[in-house]
Amino acid sequence: IELGKVRQGERFKLDGVEFVKLDCDEEATFALTADTLPECCAFEDDDAEREDHNNFDRSLIQKITERFTRGGVRHPYTRRELLGVKLMPRLTDELTLQLEAMGQVGRNGDGDWLSGWSSYAGLNWKQQTDSSVKPYASLGVHFMSGDKNAATEDGGHHAWDPMWARGVGDSEIFLYGTHYGIAWWSNMAFLNLRGGVEFGPRHKLSFATGPMWALADDGMGGDDGHFKGYLSQARYDFPIMLPDKAAGERLEIVGHLYAELFNPGDYFETDRPAWFLRWQVELRF
Repeated sequence: IELGKVRQGERFKLDGVEFVKLDCDEEATFALTADTLPECCAFEDDDAEREDHNNFDRSLIQKITERFTRGGVRHPYTRRELLGVKLMPRLTDELTLQLEAMGQVGRNGDGDWLSGWSSYAGLNWKQQTDSSVKPYASLGVHFMSGDKNAATEDGGHHAWDPMWARGVGDSEIFLYGTHYGIAWWSNMAFLNLRGGVEFGPRHKLSFATGPMWALADDGMGGDDGHFKGYLSQARYDFPIMLPDKAAGERLEIVGHLYAELFNPGDYFETDRPAWFLRWQVELRF
């Protein structure tokens, strides 16, 4: 119960050892502070218990891609540096503001300059209650720069490079539907509404929906519009068999139902909706 009162990012001591809480879910993850947060890049200062304290994080990432040839097209060596900052001021006990800004710059083997930017602004709400029913919601908008020359052999130099492919946490459908590469999110303004409720042990129902637009007219979708379409998601996580840890049991069986629906806009040359559905059962030891 006491650990449940610890906020995400806060440090605390247990038997003289300092830990940090890495997330705010019911199945929260805790880690040794010394292993995850060195003094040079602490996520929160020691005054985190202050109500007016603002969470702050920053990142500096370098990416180097060796030259390669794919589909008969030569891709030169590239090097990019990314600098980002994130602010998460807590407005109330239940309301948190999230602001992120990232910029990147670099050069390729042909001597061309590369650049891109991305930003995010969102408002997160989660009801603080002793009840087993815990609703939450968030509204955010994410921008990723584009390049009108992305469809050319040169590929353009100003579209946002996500540095690594975005995983299935964003979308299952868009793993192969971005036109820039597998799970390669770029050239986008994405307004997203999320919500859900946690109830009972390990039960969670969540949804997300929102429109997408292309920031640059790159022609990658096959049509001349900027509206990419609507992406909607729904998921239900549930337990099938939970272990009795007091009795030394370890086997855990959980499952989830997950669905996505994408209605394309005039950015794409087709108006046929795409859908995805998965039922999954997991065994954990």
